Amino acid sequence: MLAHGLLAPPPGRPDAVIAQMPSLAGGVIGARIARRHRVPYIPVVQDLMGAAAAQSGIRGGGRAAAAAAAAERYALRGAALVGVIHETFVPGVTALGVDPDRIRVVPNWTHVEPPSADRSATRARLGWPDRTPVLLHSGTWASNRASTSLSTRPGSPRTSVSS
Repeated sequence: MLAHGLLAPPPGRPDAVIAQMPSLAGGVIGARIARRHRVPYIPVVQDLMGAAAAQSGIRGGGRAAAAAAAAERYALRGAALVGVIHETFVPGVTALGVDPDRIRVVPNWTHVEPPSADRSATRARLGWPDRTPVLLHSGTWASNRASTSLSTRPGSPRTSVSS
């Protein structure tokens, strides 16, 4: 994808370029096209692959992390604005050389409607005790975000994880 996007970019002159990261290739291609045409470039960061590779624990993860971070740095540093889906991404994006004044938090879950059913009735139907905390993760669950990373402090309720 990267080679194709760099060698055969879309025809025409864009007014602006918006990319979603990851994809590293999409971020790099978007940055190159925007620079070529001198138009604003706005990537939206859903995850940082350099950080994910560093946290993965896989053999060679450090080298993969460095390469991914270099591509992310290239793709983000010259952006007019950078969107991040959560404020926890701001330090990582800033560490890649992006001025914090150019970072905007744009949550990608704003389309979700609030619950409409009665909370107690729903908990009873699902077999959840009324005062037990529930943590729901509805995205992918990569090895760097393994369920073993969930922990509780002493005296807190038990944690049970089901896949």
